[in-house]
Amino acid sequence: MHLRKFLADILFVAFLIAASFFYGYFSIIDRPPEGIHVWRQADGASLAYNYYSDGNSLLEPQMNNQMENRGKAAGEFPIMYYFVAVCYHIFGFDYSVYRIIWLLTTYIGLFFLYRLSSKILKSSLYGAFASAFLFTSPVYVVYSISFISDSIALSISFIGLYFIYQYSQRKSIKNVVWSIVFIAMAGLLKITTIIPTLALLGTLMISNVLSFYKKERNYLLKLEGIVGFFFVFAILFVWYQYASWYNLENETDYFFLRTAPIWSASTELIHEVKQALMVWKDTYLYQYGRYFILVLMGLVIVPVYHQKISSLYYNFYLLNLIGIASFFLLFYIQFMYHDYYAIALMIIIPLTIVMFIKKYSWLIERNIVTTTLFSGTLAVFLVLSVIHTSKNVNSRFNPDTEWLTNLYQMESQLMEHGIMEDDLIVAPDDSSPNVVLNALKRKGWSAINAVDQENVLNSKIKLGAKYMVVVDTNFYTNPIIDPYRRNLVFTHKGIKIYKLTND
Repeated sequence: MHLRKFLADILFVAFLIAASFFYGYFSIIDRPPEGIHVWRQADGASLAYNYYSDGNSLLEPQMNNQMENRGKAAGEFPIMYYFVAVCYHIFGFDYSVYRIIWLLTTYIGLFFLYRLSSKILKSSLYGAFASAFLFTSPVYVVYSISFISDSIALSISFIGLYFIYQYSQRKSIKNVVWSIVFIAMAGLLKITTIIPTLALLGTLMISNVLSFYKKERNYLLKLEGIVGFFFVFAILFVWYQYASWYNLENETDYFFLRTAPIWSASTELIHEVKQALMVWKDTYLYQYGRYFILVLMGLVIVPVYHQKISSLYYNFYLLNLIGIASFFLLFYIQFMYHDYYAIALMIIIPLTIVMFIKKYSWLIERNIVTTTLFSGTLAVFLVLSVIHTSKNVNSRFNPDTEWLTNLYQMESQLMEHGIMEDDLIVAPDDSSPNVVLNALKRKGWSAINAVDQENVLNSKIKLGAKYMVVVDTNFYTNPIIDPYRRNLVFTHKGIKIYKLTND
């Protein structure tokens, strides 16, 4: 029995590694932030780099872009960026360190999801399918090795859910403590990953109310559970209160700490978001895989054979659906430009598979024919989904960004031309906060700070800006450059650097 379990574990890990090769993970493992949403990726890389270079405390997150107060800004809890910085000090600065940490976190989270699903279904095969299907969602796959924390936050939440399940089977305070640690960690990295935790809390509360009215006294939400949930929500409350204070203190609202609900959008904007969702849809899941999950979802929800699944599982599933729908409506506008907001919704993939098998196990396991037919169907959809994802992520990992490659090559030349590490620069044609600044490992400002306007540029020069970096050849004719054309320091593959001062 133990040997079979061990072999199943090995085979699941082998699938993760094989799929990673198929997705091209190991060909981009040492690449800097690039590809889809390089803007937000550069923010994450910048936060880690500043911990590494400046030695700030954990509670002082800072970016290359100086914003209003030396770039200090807070969003998600920066523990992972801080950890990356610690590893930079141990192994040396290399983007592969960052990506490996993200990838290992993803693997560990998926492994715990596999173990959790296997325990619930009492089948390593079906548990593997439930977890493996999540690893075929392009949006989850892309960001699992990129510089954005959404995917790893979801992965960490699986570890917390595993320990909650362990506690339900074996009442141990150790399981309570570990579940608090990992659920809180996931919520700190991305608050939306606590949807299953809220669903579980709602499920247990419903069970307690029913037990009270039936006078059964078999309450599932007991004191240690109440304390556990309290600690999780207290930790999240304290951090997000601190982040709000920190941003207010540093006069920035860069990181998004509020909702963007559908009811605040105009009719025109609602339609635009719908169109964006149609563009993004293939990045969420393989087309026929989506239909497959939707069919399974409908069969779980319909009240036939309800007696085949416990009310606890059924209520938990329904509350998760309500939580996902609520999140979608609360952050609707964000889905227009940010496909990674959908990562929190991807919990529905393994959850639907687990609940379907749980509900219809009487039919699936009726005989060898039904078992083989269902397992074969899962296998076919899994293979097709992997193929779809490999095609999808290839274009997202390898876009036409030669200018960005050229930019990263310049960093080594800056010192040769007298541009020191503490020299402030401006990037007037960079609409992001940190892409150019992070690539050059210099602090300063970009077009998002309006340095493409003369009065703002002059104010930044007074604050110490010494150099201007112009990446886009179409920007060369901009009159903002005119006073500094004689001060060209050097050119690298079309990228120009000008000196802004005469000292």
